[in-house]
Amino acid sequence: MANNIPVHNVEGIAYWAKLDRPHPNKFSQYETDAQQYSIALYLDARNKKLMESLNLASTIKHDENGDRFNFVLNYMTKAGKPMVAPKVLDCELNDVTQSVLIGNGSKVEVEFALLEIQGGAHAGKTKAFLRNVQIIDLVPYEGSSASGYTLKKRTDGYVATDQQNLEEVA
Repeated sequence: MANNIPVHNVEGIAYWAKLDRPHPNKFSQYETDAQQYSIALYLDARNKKLMESLNLASTIKHDENGDRFNFVLNYMTKAGKPMVAPKVLDCELNDVTQSVLIGNGSKVEVEFALLEIQGGAHAGKTKAFLRNVQIIDLVPYEGSSASGYTLKKRTDGYVATDQQNLEEVA
């Protein structure tokens, strides 16, 4: 995004982070928003006030966990070109996008760009575009178990080696 576009940061508690790769958008109506990066951020009173001051077209939702804003970034622009993917960074600004999955309850800071909507029903309002996420306090995502499997390691069965797999294919 261009340098003259306003960039903001907001802290909160992350839920449903999908930042490692684009994920299907179940609400998609167009090819350009069929896949997206996303993170739901639960806000404290100070960060909620900041978000409300930005004249956003999207609204802050309220549920049993508190006040939530959903940040998204479509995988492609309306012109069909890939967007710059958001990065996940640790507190030393190391890129951990492909090595760490953010679990629900993690404290994060979200960096987002703000663009004014030029036409349509939301003309004059602004839209937040997810840029990067910094992990402040990580709750690791583990899926159904630490390995992502519900199965347990066994010592009484078949174990493959890379060489065996190559021989079977040849």
